[in-house]
This record gives sequence, structure tokens and C-alpha cells, in this order.
Amino acid sequence: DGQGRILGRQAWEIEPPVNKGEAIALQYAMDANQNLNLQLRLPGKPEHAICKLELENPATSLINPHSKRREILELEEAMRTQAIPPDKQPETAFRIADLYQEIGQQEKSVSLYRQLLRIQGPNAFLLNKIGMLYGEIGDYTREEKYYLEAARYAQTWKGPLFNLSLSYRRQGRYVEAASILDRALQTERTGPYLVLRAMIAEAMSDIEGKENLFEYMQSKKQTKKKEPSQNISWEEETQSNAYADLF
Repeated sequence: DGQGRILGRQAWEIEPPVNKGEAIALQYAMDANQNLNLQLRLPGKPEHAICKLELENPATSLINPHSKRREILELEEAMRTQAIPPDKQPETAFRIADLYQEIGQQEKSVSLYRQLLRIQGPNAFLLNKIGMLYGEIGDYTREEKYYLEAARYAQTWKGPLFNLSLSYRRQGRYVEAASILDRALQTERTGPYLVLRAMIAEAMSDIEGKENLFEYMQSKKQTKKKEPSQNISWEEETQSNAYADLF
């Protein structure tokens, strides 16, 4: 907003035929229900919306670091005094870790997620999350380690490989980015994966490879897949004290 506060954090997936460097118009309007509607469109093609997003009553959901810190203190106290029921303690611990990330304390968030990992045991979601946090900190060695470990437990979900490839690309390690993403593309040939592979091909001056990928995307109607839900099996009765002891 006008005061520099954050209204929301969402990632938009832009699919072909949009090309790198092409101008995109952003349209926005507030409706009668105080919902903010955003649309990305190609100039000259008002009928073609690339992406749409609706923020429900954004004025009441600003990301305020002061309210987040207050929520952290309240939740940590509730965990220490075991005011949180055992079956709610795992999700509360996750909420606290996420809140630390939201206020920019990634190191504290990593510390909590690693403790949760010790309690729960290895699983793809936790390992991938820790990898993302190390990436935000700039510790690429640990980021790589946790993404690869997450990939071992992810089975059919290729998210950790995608994230690692994206990290390699940001670091300019294009050959490694291509190699790791090609592993994912063996079974996950959806829009975001193909777009990233085309971007890597362009960075490597592989113009033919890039064009072939875009031709493939335009010839196939991509079926969007949702990422797997965070199905984490918690053993509440035997581990309830372990979660409270984190705080």
C-alpha cells in the first residue's frame, strides 16, 4: 500500500505465449465487497487475461510485523504452559516457525523446523521447507543438501528438484540447473517445469532447445496439478511434550 506495507505474497504462473521482455499490463480494481481484483494482460489484447488474482478485503489482512511478533509471543507462551491441546501442538509449532519467516527471522525459523524434523523424522515437506529457508539466507550449500534429501523422500512429487534447479539458475550454474530439472521432467512435464527449462536453455544459448520446448507447450494443453498436501503423520500422544519443549 502507500505506506510500504505488504498486502499479500502470491506467485503467479505465466504460461506461453508470453515471451521474455514482452510488456505486460496490470489492471486492478476494488469491488463493492472491498475485494481487490488484479489481472495481467497483454497490451492490445484486452480480452486475454494471462493471470487473475483476487485479494479479499486486503486492508484488513496487511502483513504487520508487530502483530506477528505479538502472535509469536502468545503462541509460544501457550505452548510452554501446554494450554494448546496435544492434537493442535504440531500445527501450532508450524505456525510459529512460519511467523518467524514472515517477519524476516529465517535463522530462527530454520532452527524450529530442524527441531520439528528431529521430532517427526525425515519427510519431503519439512526437508524442502528447510531448503527454501537456507536459500533465503543465502546458504546455498545447505540449501542444496536439503533439497536433494527432500527429493529422496518426495516419491512422485518433484517440487524439491524444481526448487533446486531454480536455485542453480539464480546462481548462474546453468548446466547443473538443466541436469537436475531434466530428472524432474521425466515424469513432471507441466507448465512451470517446462518454462523454467526453456529459461535455462536460453541462458545457455541453446536457442533451438528453447524453441522446441515452447513449441511443445503450445501443442499440448497442460493439465495443472496441485502440489501434494502436507500429509504429515503426527504421533500426538507420545510426542506432545516434545513440541511444548521447543518453547
